[in-house]
Amino acid sequence: MNVSVSGKEIKVFIEGGGFGYERMFQKRGFIITNKFHEADLICFTGGEDVDPSLYNQAKHPRTNYNSQRDELCMEMYNYAIINNIPMCGICRGSQFLCVANGGELWQHVDNHAVFGTHKATTDTGEVIDVTSTHHQMMRPNGVNGADFKLLLTAKLSVKKHRMVNGEVVVALASAPDVECVLWEQTRSLGYQPHPEFQGAPKECTDFFFDKLNLILE
Repeated sequence: MNVSVSGKEIKVFIEGGGFGYERMFQKRGFIITNKFHEADLICFTGGEDVDPSLYNQAKHPRTNYNSQRDELCMEMYNYAIINNIPMCGICRGSQFLCVANGGELWQHVDNHAVFGTHKATTDTGEVIDVTSTHHQMMRPNGVNGADFKLLLTAKLSVKKHRMVNGEVVVALASAPDVECVLWEQTRSLGYQPHPEFQGAPKECTDFFFDKLNLILE
């Protein structure tokens, strides 16, 4: 059965494509479209880092970005804003949405760039298992950032890197790691884990789709 909101079937455009993402959405009843202009939902996927110039930082030695991809994603983001189309981002996609919504990124963090699972705490205090494969992280408290809600956090990283005046600044982790963010104003959901992985914990995928309803309704 296809997913519908107010009786309308939901078409999702998956930026970057990928069988795992398509399989995940199709299992939940979404219709895949290859034209983002026809989409009811745009999903930004994993991959390279986001160009740090987009959040006014110099490049960290560990940062590897694709400016052409960032330009295409920004085009889609602006189109979605103009046409009130909800957007979600997974891993790199969540980091892109964080930047597009006025935030920044930690350009390098420890203890996340491994294939496996870890514990994370939901906004209601529940502890669930999620995936972990990233070396950068959302920092949604950037200057002039849109209002946001933290929906999922973790306590893994010890050191977080950012660039200040062209120099690497290493901060000891004092706040929880950001795993899921909701920007209600722009109908954007950023999800750092990988719910599309074949071996992803069911609760990791369930949490993603549960929060996705917040921007689809």
